[in-house]
Amino acid sequence: MGRAFDAKFGDGFVAGAPDAPGVYLFLGPDGAAVYVGKAASLRRRLAQYRNAGRRRRDRKPKSIVALASSLRWEVCATALDAGLRELALIRELSPPLNVASKFFFLYPLLGLDGGAGELRLGYSTRPESLAPLPLFGAFRSRKIVKDAYFALVRLMGYVGHPEPARRPADRFTRLAGFRRVPEGVVGAWTEFLAGRSRGALEDLVVSLLARPGARRRASEVQEDVDALDRFWRKEAVPLREALATEGLIGPVAQEERDSLLLRHRAIGG
Repeated sequence: MGRAFDAKFGDGFVAGAPDAPGVYLFLGPDGAAVYVGKAASLRRRLAQYRNAGRRRRDRKPKSIVALASSLRWEVCATALDAGLRELALIRELSPPLNVASKFFFLYPLLGLDGGAGELRLGYSTRPESLAPLPLFGAFRSRKIVKDAYFALVRLMGYVGHPEPARRPADRFTRLAGFRRVPEGVVGAWTEFLAGRSRGALEDLVVSLLARPGARRRASEVQEDVDALDRFWRKEAVPLREALATEGLIGPVAQEERDSLLLRHRAIGG
């Protein structure tokens, strides 16, 4: 790979890169960016592209180099600045080989509300479609969040009475409602979705043990419990911790979610 890299970008290209934070842009024949990345050290990161071998993890770097005709970098003051600059460039240039952070408008949110004995739930990548439900998010993984939403809808069906299916505003939205839910359910699941307490899940598991229907479908119920636990660990808690770092309370806008998490990680979160 080293020979191909040097032939394309020039001998000594990597050696000339600064040992400093920054972003790098692989450009196609037309000068448009095909990939944008960030690095704590531009020299070390570009050396990884030059030295990519035959391992599975080297496939993407090799494909990026193969498609590019030129390469340039920008030095940034800090690694955080490099990460924020990368986000801005990905959204501005929409490089075809970048996936992460480019489709922030698809980051999902959850909605939850209820009155006496009632619970209303919603999932959408379009926040306005969940109005007037209070929102939680925006989260990163559509799969994790959607799996958790449908898991909660199924499990609540054992302890409450499902309402007739509600017609969503669009195909990106799902809505569900329940009557005769146990007292305190709305407050407990609000704390769960906000990443502050997993007590709602623990209480639900105890309630399900007393439901014959849930016991008959123990393996399916366990999969749904696992989906909610995965959401708690990978989405709800990290977002709550990032918000707390800046003294904020959610929800956070879809376009601001990644920069919030970057700033949180930069201070050791």
